[in-house]
Amino acid sequence: MYENEAPSRTAAYALWRLNWIHPFCQGNGRTSRALAYFVLCLKYEKWFPGAPVHELIRRDRDEYCWLLTQTDKTVDGDNMADLGPIQLFLERLFEEQINSVVT
Repeated sequence: MYENEAPSRTAAYALWRLNWIHPFCQGNGRTSRALAYFVLCLKYEKWFPGAPVHELIRRDRDEYCWLLTQTDKTVDGDNMADLGPIQLFLERLFEEQINSVVT
């Protein structure tokens, strides 16, 4: 990942990659969702109000799992994947989080 990457792309990578390597016996999903949200906040240098993205991901679990499965199918020889769909998913949920406070 590059320093000037969009925050949502970096978060998408963290979310997907931690699930891809699956380092824990239990808690990979919880950890990767929390990490993705932490990465968003870290990249924007602030915590955001509203229902956190990691809770919204859990709410949309079926879509989240489907996206991870589809992304896994795009892994290339360098162990990189097409993160675009997960990035769009995170952007949509992040926008929902922000709008839940504004409205």
